[in-house]
Amino acid sequence: MGEKKHKILVADDDILILRMMASQLEVENYSVFLASDGVEALEMARSYKPDLVLLDVMMPRMDGWTVLKQLRSTPGCEALPVIFLTAKNSAQDRVQGLELGAADYIAKPFSPEELMLRIERALGSVAREQGKPGAGANSSPQSKAALHGLLRHISLSALLSLIDSEQLGGILTLSNSAYQMSGQIVFRAGQALASRIEGFKRVRNEDAIYMMMGWKQGTFDFKVGRVKLEAQIQTPLTQILLEGARLMEKDRRLSSPNF
Repeated sequence: MGEKKHKILVADDDILILRMMASQLEVENYSVFLASDGVEALEMARSYKPDLVLLDVMMPRMDGWTVLKQLRSTPGCEALPVIFLTAKNSAQDRVQGLELGAADYIAKPFSPEELMLRIERALGSVAREQGKPGAGANSSPQSKAALHGLLRHISLSALLSLIDSEQLGGILTLSNSAYQMSGQIVFRAGQALASRIEGFKRVRNEDAIYMMMGWKQGTFDFKVGRVKLEAQIQTPLTQILLEGARLMEKDRRLSSPNF
């Protein structure tokens, strides 16, 4: 196994969540430290100086809000990136977390792909601010507003969920290495405007997205930016995700030998 990428502290009072995240992070070659309450999380952050903290809000002895406030007044931890992991998903909670200086806020339940993507983004942002060449496999040294990666690590469904939740705009390009195909989806403020697959003139917009949601091999490249394009897709992204999931489950059942 190669050199560890970064140190990540995970704090949550749910032992199953701790084990799940620890297993996933270790597979991705991160050094992982675990805390089961707020006081333990604060002590470990001060002692081990992790590169990132995944912090639950509702914990025994000290809640996540207080932990973050204490970290911001601790020498060496003032700029430590913190991602809140919580079942509290109201707009007010998000605003409070960001006002306290949280790098991100993920609502439970979350997919492993979304978690890894947000971790890479947070670490990549810190690396760019410090003038380092990058942080993690999916960070981009070329553009502050770009995401790159492998579809086997982060599915299109996870990417669409992120784009929807953060109301992002730009162009997402996907390449399918198994079938030598490529496609694009254009977004504005979290809404898909148009989509196409190279060489398939009749497969466009929603149908093109549904087709690409089944791609398991290949790469993605998302360039964030403003786009000037008349919307050809009227379906909200949340509905596209639900319909895509339904179609993939239908395909899975049809291909099952027991069907």
